Amino acid sequence: MRSPVSTKAKAAQTARDQAIEAAVSQFMKSIDHATRREIEKRLRKAIADGTVKAGDSITAGMGLKSPDADLDVAVFGKIKL
Repeated sequence: MRSPVSTKAKAAQTARDQAIEAAVSQFMKSIDHATRREIEKRLRKAIADGTVKAGDSITAGMGLKSPDADLDVAVFGKIKL
């Protein structure tokens, strides 16, 4: 029969999970502002150049890599103008 995980171990795991969530949230906030400004700048230029127009949907993607955490993720989505 398996022994149940102690309350102390569960509390430690919860604290670690909360610390990870807080650290990731802080990182995401910092890149959110920088990437948002860059995307908006490029879209304004593309609209001004006539490359895209209001009402268009464009595909955009972002990559996130960390060799320290064996992380290599790409996320794609649509931006409807």
